[in-house]
Amino acid sequence: MKKGKDWNGYEVYIPHYSSNKTAYVGYPLVILVKDGEIRMSDADESIEYLNFIEPPEETDIYN
Repeated sequence: MKKGKDWNGYEVYIPHYSSNKTAYVGYPLVILVKDGEIRMSDADESIEYLNFIEPPEETDIYN
């Protein structure tokens, strides 16, 4: 696991796979930790987190 940038009061951890192969598993979910509780983000949170760490450009056709 890699430590991500804290977001919305959560510590964020990014799953890291040691294989050199590309893994396509769906949304880029992250692990969220807050007040001793650990959970996976949902799809909406994963997109919000991605936009937080790298805001979309105004020309981004997906936003």
